[in-house]
Formats: sequence, structure tokens, C-alpha cells
Amino acid sequence: MDPPALDIPKSTHTVSVSVIDSTSDIIVPNAFFLQPQVPGFETMRARSVFFLIECPSDNGGPPRRILFDLGTRADWATGLSPATLASLQPMTTLKTSTGEPAGEITVEKDAHTILKEGCLEPDSIEAIIWSHAHVDHTGNPALFGQNTGLVIGPGFGSCTCNSGPGSDDHDHEKTDQALQPHIFPGYPADPESLLLESDYKGRNLRELTSAEFDRAGITIAGLRALDYFGDGSFYLLDTPGHSPGHLCGLARVQEDHFILMLGDGIHHMAELRPNPYKPLPQKYVDSKLLSHFPEGAPDKALFRPAGPKGASMHLDPDQAAVIIAKLQVLDAHSNVFAVAAHDGHVFAALVDAHKDGEPALFPSGTVNDFVARGYVEKTQWTFLKDFAHLV
Repeated sequence: MDPPALDIPKSTHTVSVSVIDSTSDIIVPNAFFLQPQVPGFETMRARSVFFLIECPSDNGGPPRRILFDLGTRADWATGLSPATLASLQPMTTLKTSTGEPAGEITVEKDAHTILKEGCLEPDSIEAIIWSHAHVDHTGNPALFGQNTGLVIGPGFGSCTCNSGPGSDDHDHEKTDQALQPHIFPGYPADPESLLLESDYKGRNLRELTSAEFDRAGITIAGLRALDYFGDGSFYLLDTPGHSPGHLCGLARVQEDHFILMLGDGIHHMAELRPNPYKPLPQKYVDSKLLSHFPEGAPDKALFRPAGPKGASMHLDPDQAAVIIAKLQVLDAHSNVFAVAAHDGHVFAALVDAHKDGEPALFPSGTVNDFVARGYVEKTQWTFLKDFAHLV
């Protein structure tokens, strides 16, 4: 089946996109994120990536630079808010059925250090865009100069008991907000906040609003979009479900070629594929693979977001599933290269390409020529390696 048209506005303006290894290695229990559970696949282990987007200046000066996510802060074990550390404890102390760790986080370097070692001045970053508020994406913005802004999605920190970022009357006990995390104000102003005040204090904090997306009037694959630079080169996509205010990024790297930055819109590519537009290759249909998935079908994703509400790491699993169906439309187009924050298989392919003389990672290269290098074709089914024991 051919996918629907994407309806991306035409533009000749492009950006440069570099995939950056955050140096954070994460093991997570699948049951927190994915369903159904399948034998022999209790945990995911993946390197996290974030992105550098560079928009050429109109006057020939330095490019405008933004980051999409930051990975995990290097001092996460001591530097996070008490509420966040408490929320991580169950995951990091779980064991698999064979006694191995079911959750673990290791980090070598902060994003700030990675940029400096790549000979890019961190203070040249115009803004950091957080896909969402989880620790493996927020990093440590306090290391950046105060001229570096922070951009968050609609509803990122809002709930009925406060008035948005920085409010002082954040009291969930007075409202029905049991599932809504404490975000703003950050710790220590709110002892229960998942953020730190130092993450945003003293810098320009821009919370995109639902009204801004409505006024923009742009819909891409059924998702509301905002033209970040105003020239059609980079769009932010409104993709809530996993967490409040979740954002994905869509970068135009050639006139009709795009990088889709999925953040945690998915946690495993088997939530995205197969689908009606990218059915499972016949050799897997003929294998035993689908028999291990209760709803397995050649044109239906193997996983869906774990649920119900309150029983997984997704704020709204049903909404997350609706968003994934729309992301599948984007992913179905061969001129779109979808990169999830924790897709270890795509990351491994980029590392291999790098070693083979195709600089694909920061600071040596970009993924702008992904079509010429065949990255979509080379990586679209590599996630099936996780199920090799089931075939």
C-alpha cells in the first residue's frame, strides 16, 4: 500500500544534521515501555543519541545552531532531583529472570563536553530543544551559557494546579493530577519536581503553545507542525502521549530529503514497523517470528506502547499509539530517515559507516546524504536482530 502524501510545505532551504553519540548506555526493562512481552527479550540495551541542527545564516555569518535533546547528564547518580532519583530506583534495581540487571544507566560525558571535544563552542548553541522531560534527554543545560535558550513542547509542564513554567502554587493534592508529573517550578522550589531549577533558571525558556501550532496551520502526516526557523528547513512536530509536551523534529537536509528525529515517540522500531506501508519481508513472514506476537501480522507493528495509564512509563499509552500511527506514515516514505533516540541498531550502522570511511557521526560528518548512502534501506529491518532467537 502506498503511504498518504506528507504535505510538507515546499522550500529550498535546508539544514545540516549531525547525529551525536551522547555516550550514555542504557538498559531498560521492556515491560515498562512495550507490550506484548516476548520470550528471551526482557530488556533493551541502547546507546542514546542527540542531534545538532545547523541553519545557514542569510548574511553569510555563522550558522544558527540548535540541539535536539542532550542525552543524560554525566553526574546523573547524584545530580538529579530527589524525585527523579527515586523514580529511577525501581528500574535500576530490577533483575531479569536470569539474574542480570534489568535497568542500568552509564554515562561517560556531558553533551557540553562532547561539543567542546568536537571543536564546537557550546555557547554558540542558540537553543536546546527538549523532546520531553526524561533524564536520558534533558542532560545538563546549566553547563551552557545563559544565552542558550531552552525550548519545550505544549503542555510540557502545565497542569490545572499551576499556571505553567515557574509557577509557585504547584499542589497536586488539591487537584485530580495523580498521573501528571511535577515539572515547574524545578527542584528545590518544588521538592517533588522532576527538573532542577538550574536546568532553566536565568535563560530564555520558551514553552511552545497549542495556539502557536494552531496559528501555524501546518499539518504533516496528520501531526501539527511548527516551522522553527521560518524558512521550511526544520519543523517541530506535536507528538504527546509518552510524556506531556513531547516533540519530534523533522529536518529538511536536501530539498526533498528529511531526517525524522523521533525522540521517545517510539522506544523500539518494532512499534513503527512493520505497518501497512512497510510490510514485513517475506522471509520473516515464512519464519516463526509472528507466532510469538499475539496480534502479529505482516502489516502490523510487533509492539505497542505498554499500558494502561499508570502502569508504564507512558503518560497516555493510547495517545502514544495514535501518534505512532501517524509517525508510521512519515517513516513509510523512502526520502525520510527515521532516527529514534535509543535505536541501537541504527546507531551501530552509523558507527560502521563511519569506520568504513563514510563520516556519519559528529564531529566528522552529517547524515544529510542518507539517500545516496542507502541508510534507509540498510537499517529499516536491522531491529529484527533482537528477535533472531524467535525466527
